[in-house]
Amino acid sequence: MKIIDNIANKLYLGVSKLPGAGVGLFAGIDILAGKPICEYKGEVLEIESASTVEGGLGGEAKLSEAAQKRLGEKYAYTLKLGFDKPSALYAIGWQKQSSKQTERGMKMIDCQPSLTDEEMGLGGFINDKRGPLERTGEEYEKEQEARSKVNTGEDLKAMNELDISLGYNCTYWSHPTEVLVYVLSIRDIKAGEEIYVNYGHLYWIPFLKKIKEDKEIEEAKAKEDKKQPEATTVNTPEDLVSAASENVKNE
Repeated sequence: MKIIDNIANKLYLGVSKLPGAGVGLFAGIDILAGKPICEYKGEVLEIESASTVEGGLGGEAKLSEAAQKRLGEKYAYTLKLGFDKPSALYAIGWQKQSSKQTERGMKMIDCQPSLTDEEMGLGGFINDKRGPLERTGEEYEKEQEARSKVNTGEDLKAMNELDISLGYNCTYWSHPTEVLVYVLSIRDIKAGEEIYVNYGHLYWIPFLKKIKEDKEIEEAKAKEDKKQPEATTVNTPEDLVSAASENVKNE
């Protein structure tokens, strides 16, 4: 791991304020809203095709064969988390902005801190304020519906305001021509604050799926246990003889 962040200023790593989150990124000085604070960069992988969704390239991205193999090797450890397949937890999609459809190249930036050979920025150390359990229910469904309607600058501003209300202080912004993603502040940040960014729904899908599967297994087990009759004690002939002998001795 080689950290070289060309725009970070007075940011530092520390123990996250989120329980169990490990390392987090913190502001060492006050930061004004609308400022790029660090880079999200790392190993660049080729995408052959992808659908565009909220937050960038979506779950239907088709990686090159070499990229699939590479990610499979790097993220094999996620199988131990109970996922049904390796999940690239530190990967972000990037798409070149061009008026010509033929020039719209698509890439994936992978910033896994311990397994990335290329130089990386500090963006890979930023945590999400909310976990999978906070991404269920009616209110979350309404939030997702609102995000799916983003199509103008005014809508993007509304989404930033929504993220601020949910506890976030930064967002991702893709460079239009360089294979690079910046982390931008969406509100003023005070020195000492932890940096939080919304990973987006797609990131949490494997976690939500695992939680659902575990719940189904637990419910099935509880249902099966309820069917089982209570164990009863049955006296064998040997037990009865032994008891009778004890009675004789006591008399």
